[in-house]
Amino acid sequence: MKKIALILFLAVMSLTSQAQIVLIKGNVYCAQTGANYVYSEWSEWTQTETPLHIFCDMGKSTMRIDNKAKDLFQIGLSYEKGTAEDSDGQYGYIRYIATDKKGITCYITIRTWEEGNLTQIYVKYANLHYVYQGSVITIPVDTGGPKKEA
Repeated sequence: MKKIALILFLAVMSLTSQAQIVLIKGNVYCAQTGANYVYSEWSEWTQTETPLHIFCDMGKSTMRIDNKAKDLFQIGLSYEKGTAEDSDGQYGYIRYIATDKKGITCYITIRTWEEGNLTQIYVKYANLHYVYQGSVITIPVDTGGPKKEA
């Protein structure tokens, strides 16, 4: 059952022909710094000053992270999908090549666990790697915008 749910989530994330918007709400992040994709140890999880809202609009191939910087990414092709397991359990993941609002190439990985409705968004640059953690709160279909939960 878990594998089916993970595969369904990955299928939703990979649809680009419809206006699929996934809203993730979170409030913690951690980061690594480095050079040429060699990084330091992860920082401790840090609370954000305000709640994070991460909008993945696969119909427009964009991801917006409402943080202080108002990060905006143009999502390119996915280059890897699958399932794996770590100390939190089995998760599904999908990796994308992306471009940020300054035109810098980066890599975005979306991981999701069925247990606990946990989702992590990883953003990787040559000199910085960070992750936001939250929960998917709604997945509207063909609406062009988020719906309120019932």
